[in-house]
Amino acid sequence: MSKNVYLKKISLDNTIISERMIADTKKSRNYLYQKAAELLEFYLDYIENNSWKDRDEESKEILELLRNSFIKPEKDSVLFELYWVIKLLRVNAKGYKLNLLDGNSNLTAEWLRGNYKYSLYHDSTASKELNWNVDLNEINNSSNSYLKRKALSYKNAKKISSIFNSEISSSYWSGRPDIIIEIRNRSDNSLKKIILAEVKHTRNHETAKNGLKELLDYIYLIKDSNKKYFDISQAKIEIEGLLLVDQIKKEDKTFKALKIENSKNGLRHKELVHREIYF
Repeated sequence: MSKNVYLKKISLDNTIISERMIADTKKSRNYLYQKAAELLEFYLDYIENNSWKDRDEESKEILELLRNSFIKPEKDSVLFELYWVIKLLRVNAKGYKLNLLDGNSNLTAEWLRGNYKYSLYHDSTASKELNWNVDLNEINNSSNSYLKRKALSYKNAKKISSIFNSEISSSYWSGRPDIIIEIRNRSDNSLKKIILAEVKHTRNHETAKNGLKELLDYIYLIKDSNKKYFDISQAKIEIEGLLLVDQIKKEDKTFKALKIENSKNGLRHKELVHREIYF
């Protein structure tokens, strides 16, 4: 509906649709009008009147509705990522606007608070101002023996890969955090803070450590739209990291998240025992 220029002009504010109007529209010669009236009648009956609670024989229609409208993630890990998205929103956002998760939009949710605008992205590289890509050229002329050999290895792999359907790309490394939150000044839309979150549905220490390494890569290898690395030692734009897990037991205590922040003495971390994370 949001992409249709005609439907966008329709406003239902202060509009009352009576049963008589629905009945008349169901008699229309236009099939689309008939169908729209039937769907509205179905909605009013099942949702507003709660009739679905009393009519088990019509549960087939509800199941069909769920089959056609509920998107089941292919992996359980994605469901856990969405769980954390909702947890972060419930604690930090009021009056947030959710976008449809249909793969077409990068933005998941957006809200305003004080002088700042918050934009939350899931499974996305976020706005065009952020970039996580290391091109082969960046390590090609390195004087470091290890990086020299890695570059040579990658170049030869790229060359030989032409025997397959497509060549290996010239991108030596690329990635993106599971969740990105951009905090901007409402006055000029400039970036104030970036929160990067890596989610691991695990209680295993080794898996959590892999998530930590990934998160720190995202923190240190983040670039701007000009493909220049952010200077995380500067306080101009704050960068905060979150490792979000099921739970990790450490001796006599258990933590469910790890917060990584910048300080004058470098990065510092804090173990969080609750899932209520404020920013």
